[in-house]
Amino acid sequence: MAITHTVGITTLQICNNSDNLVSEVNVSVASSDSSDPTGTLQIRGSSIGLSTLGGTSAAGFVTYTNLTESEVLSWSDWKGVGISSHIENMKERNTDFINLKINPPVEPFVYKEIPW
Repeated sequence: MAITHTVGITTLQICNNSDNLVSEVNVSVASSDSSDPTGTLQIRGSSIGLSTLGGTSAAGFVTYTNLTESEVLSWSDWKGVGISSHIENMKERNTDFINLKINPPVEPFVYKEIPW
């Protein structure tokens, strides 16, 4: 049994002007266990807001047409938290969900029929 994760950028939201500054990245993480890829599939998405301060003069600015997925995944959100940290959090949550599905916890108490 091995859990695999597939990460993808689903959409980029840009400021509605000629600068085409990306203001939000929508990321998806699809995870499943090899023992039952369909039955354990868990998909989680996140909208990650970015700072557009500095505009096209910001350090490391890349024009919209020259962006790559790896470039966008290397960015940080408006609080300075790396997009990769958001992705790792989603992977962890998906993994926890899948593990609970494969090995559900034992209920500490159960109802039984009255013996009379």
